[in-house]
Order: sequence, then C-alpha cells, then structure tokens
Amino acid sequence: MSPENTVTADVNAAVVKNEEKYIPTIDLRAYFEPESPTSKAELCEQVRRACLDHGFFQVVGHGVPVESQRRMLAACKTFFDQPKEKKVRLSLHKYSWRRGYEAPGQQQANDPHQGDLLPDQKEGFFVGNELPLHDVGFGKGPNIWPPDLADSEFREPVMEYFAHMKQVGLKVMEVLAVSLGYKPDVLDTFTRDIALFLKLLKYPPHTFTDKRQFGAGQHTDYGGLTILLQQPGKDGLEVWHAATHQWIELPALEDKFVINLGDLIQRWTGGVYKSTLHRVINKVGGERYAVPAFWHGDFSATNPFDSNDPNPETVQEFIRKKFYKGYGIPAETVVT
Repeated sequence: MSPENTVTADVNAAVVKNEEKYIPTIDLRAYFEPESPTSKAELCEQVRRACLDHGFFQVVGHGVPVESQRRMLAACKTFFDQPKEKKVRLSLHKYSWRRGYEAPGQQQANDPHQGDLLPDQKEGFFVGNELPLHDVGFGKGPNIWPPDLADSEFREPVMEYFAHMKQVGLKVMEVLAVSLGYKPDVLDTFTRDIALFLKLLKYPPHTFTDKRQFGAGQHTDYGGLTILLQQPGKDGLEVWHAATHQWIELPALEDKFVINLGDLIQRWTGGVYKSTLHRVINKVGGERYAVPAFWHGDFSATNPFDSNDPNPETVQEFIRKKFYKGYGIPAETVVT
C-alpha cells in the first residue's frame, strides 16, 4: 500500500456489527503487567495484525479511571449546552493557534474520491497543551476557556482527562513500536514533548434527508494516534473494512477506548500500517457526545522508524498541512 492514503470507500455499502475478527479488543495489561513469558509477544502480534489490516483496535486495561471518563463526557455536554452565541464567541478561527469552538459545517470529510459529501454537522471544541501567549505557533498557545463555566465543571475535568490521554498514548505507541520490531527507545525523541489535542464533539441526531450529509463524513485522521472516548450506548462510529467491502459498526462501551492510526503513522511505516476511512452516523436518537484525543508526539520530530526517510517532514509540518486543507483555511493565515 502507498505511504499516502489512496483508499476509498462505498458510501452505500452494507453495515455490519463488529466481531473480534474485524476490530479486536486489546488488554494493555498483557503488555505492561504480563502474566506469562509470552503475554507481551502475543499482545504485540494482535496489534500488528490489526494495524496491517486497517489500523483500528479497541483497548481495555488502559489505566484511566472510569470516573475521569464520566467527568469528561459530562463536561462535554455542559459546554455544548451553552447558548449558541456564547460558543461562537470562542470560535477557533479567532485564534491563530486554533483552539476553541468549531461550529457545524466548518470541517469537510477528506476522502478525495467522495468530493460531493457535504460538510460535517458535528460541533467541536479543541483543547491542547496549556502554553503561554508568547509561545504561539501552529497548535501551540493558550487554551480558550468558556468564561461562564466554573473550573470545577469544565476546565478541571478536561485537563485531568487530558493528562490521562498523554499516558495512554505513550503506552500504545510503545506497543506499536515493538510490534514493528523496534525497541521502545526508538521513540525517545518522538515522545520528548508530546503534542496532544482533545476535540470535544457533539453529534446531532441523524435526521438528514440528503444522503451526502453525515455527522462526520468518511475520512482518515491525519496525525499519529487517535484515542476515542464514546458516550456509552450511543453507537455511531463505522469503520471501512476494505477486505470485505463493508462498514463495521463499533459499539460505544464504557471503559473501552477505540484506537486508530492516522495518516502520519501510515506514511512513516511506508504504508505497512494503515490509516483507514471511518465515519459517524448518529442513528440511536438524541445527541451523541464523544472525545477523540489526537496524540501526535513531538512536533519537531521526524520519522523515528526511518532516519533516512527521503521526506524528512516534521510532525508539525505534516499536521499543519492536513489541518488547513481539512478546514479550507487560506494558506496566508498559517502560523508556523
């Protein structure tokens, strides 16, 4: 497969419930708290098979308290329950470092073979590392906090969860490196100063009559890892399974994260590990909340798996290019 993502998907293909043979559940304790001499190797082989196939798997035994997950989802709902005028004041387009609120219709699905899809109807809110204003650059700067929400109901649970996501990402990246045949220290530079972004999401009920309209149209994620927290019982995520030409519907279960690889990992592995198209259709009624954590590693790092990569693009350069394309933001607004 090409290092660049060229796979497309059939919007109207069948949708089937997930089975472990498609997108498996991985217990990270088998690697970090092995019960037998073969536990780590067996887990890495499970992950390797999933990444060779489609780059999606689910994880348990990750170490994130359930209460922290619940507080994060509650904070998500609290933010989006605010009046529209309060949210719009926090628009990410007001800030060159791109933190804050994303209104419905601002992001376009990135499957190049489905150019007629309409912009996504989800709402979003970006949070990242808390950095001072004098250190502003693409993806770098202070967070934009809603002034009318108490720290205890929004900022504190969000940043507590943010810290947990840094640790989960470190664990998953170590497993990925070992599954590729490397030692964990190959990631030392890549994990030195981790760029992580939470995107709080609210999906409306799927009542659209236009078949080109989705909560989130089919797309790949463009960075390193995505660690997805879903509101339990609110299914909606569907993953394209190219081998069987169908969409796999993943259930939204408490204390189980969905992990997927982004375009950066696919490029760095020469197309060996996959970044796969997925979409969200909220068919269960009512709003649906989810929080993907986009774990990109050190913005200044280049390919840790190949020091002779002919395209020594940094993480930041790669992410910036993809981000602005996805939002249709003119190049002159780019901050480096």
